[in-house]
Amino acid sequence: MFTYLALHYWAGAGHEFDQLRALLPADTQLLAPDLPGFGQQAAPAGFDYSVAS
Repeated sequence: MFTYLALHYWAGAGHEFDQLRALLPADTQLLAPDLPGFGQQAAPAGFDYSVAS
């Protein structure tokens, strides 16, 4: 069995890998967590997500 870790890009979410997960063999595990403040995860208290321009 193989296990892979997939990390989404800035402002992304773990569900973006659902189509890839469906293509993998049954004995393969794909971990695609939501990073803090994205997807279904709450933002850390006091964290500023603004981007200077």
